[in-house]
Amino acid sequence: GEGEGGSGGAEGEAAGHVVVTKTSSNALRMHLDGLVPGKAYCVEMCGENSAGQGPTSQVTCFATRPATPPTAPGACRVARANCSAVWLRWEGADPCGHELRGYEVQCRSARGARRGGRGRFRTVGLPPHNHALLDHCSGPLNAASWYEVRVRGIVEGDVGEWSASSIVHTDNLTPSPNPPSAVYQPPLFYEVGPTSLVVQWERPDDNGSEIIQYVINYRVEGAAVWQTTRLEAPSPLQQPRWRLLELVPETRYEITIAAENTHGLGEFSESSHVTTALAVRPSKIDKVSVTVDNGTNVVLSFDQPTAGGMEILEYDVASDDWFCSRTEFNSRHATFKTTTTAAAASSSSSVVVSAFLSDLIPAGGYKARVRARSAAGWGEWSEEVSFETAEMGQCATKRDIVKYAQYPDIKDRLGDCMIECSPLRVAHPKRCTRECIVRTLDLSDACADCYGDSSFCIIRRCALQCVSPKSRMCTQCNKARCVPLLRQCTGVPEWGLKIPY
Repeated sequence: GEGEGGSGGAEGEAAGHVVVTKTSSNALRMHLDGLVPGKAYCVEMCGENSAGQGPTSQVTCFATRPATPPTAPGACRVARANCSAVWLRWEGADPCGHELRGYEVQCRSARGARRGGRGRFRTVGLPPHNHALLDHCSGPLNAASWYEVRVRGIVEGDVGEWSASSIVHTDNLTPSPNPPSAVYQPPLFYEVGPTSLVVQWERPDDNGSEIIQYVINYRVEGAAVWQTTRLEAPSPLQQPRWRLLELVPETRYEITIAAENTHGLGEFSESSHVTTALAVRPSKIDKVSVTVDNGTNVVLSFDQPTAGGMEILEYDVASDDWFCSRTEFNSRHATFKTTTTAAAASSSSSVVVSAFLSDLIPAGGYKARVRARSAAGWGEWSEEVSFETAEMGQCATKRDIVKYAQYPDIKDRLGDCMIECSPLRVAHPKRCTRECIVRTLDLSDACADCYGDSSFCIIRRCALQCVSPKSRMCTQCNKARCVPLLRQCTGVPEWGLKIPY
């Protein structure tokens, strides 16, 4: 923590910025940057809240590792070669406490197949990463020639040890560019699922003209027709790979690959075979949590189910409907959102799915369940989860909302009371409307007053348009000027509110 001298440290030296990550066990991890190599430090900790700092911990001391030059990188290996250049890769060096600035690559002629080199090494490149293009040594590389190369890491003010020397060879000179050669090594298959897989292969010789794309033919074994997909060629230092989608589970496929350059399409490789995995339905969803947003909106949250590596295609939410006296479960429209959350105590993460339900009736009790679907079909329904929506306004309460479901003709009854108690007919329209609604529908006084206020609003704001209460002009004025106030007062959603227009 911060003390009188700033951010803390040993002998007045700053410890640098501090990153604090809170874990589920309420422990704290603190990462200190900018420490001096080979120096002893002591730290003490304290907590702080709005009331101030707490007592400090016991002092803990440690020493940083002495700074040493970087270790030697791994020996260079050839990622790709042609008649005038070699693409090299190597295992990175350990910077041993320093910031790695890059690498130094040296080369000399090896004159003779795999013999020790003669002459002196020359620095031919300072790449920042663990790969480089070697296209010259003492001069341009010659075709069908041997060269000796080595590499070392570079840090601020120091260099590491040289790697073991490697002997590399350029290709024979090609008289004129031709289509690429065939992919000669069988491709490798990764992440083989029920409906998808990843195929990776070695880059073939481009025969003097850069490869621009690959053509991948695949089909169900024994089928007459090939399916074709094309892949833009990656960097020469990268192995080409492609993910095949929309495959059939538990099916054996035949795959062949060819490379293409500006001079044409090369030969296709020999066919390789792979069988997709068993199709699995999603697992049963458990631990569904409910968050009541308001009287009409609810969020159901749950962990994404597993499906044996298959993609989850969609989710389904079903619920009962107490307002319509429906006890059976029917699918309900919902909006789904997935969120990946990282676990603070580990490097693992989980995917949480949220289902947003809307247009519910306030002050009511619901039961709901969810399920997921993969290409293999729907999984099991989750256990039922019960929740109650919140009350809203004066009418969307547990006492009054049931009346809206109890009386199918509530619109006509409310309309009759409001017309009967029009300010043009009675001296006290609000009291008249309240008494009529309470007597006819047994709604509370507070709920009935909302309609009394709405009746008074119609006369005050729509008097000219409502000379005929059921005219189109009266309805339009009522909807624009008085219905929003009525909806706010009652708390009943518009689609469920029986409004006497």
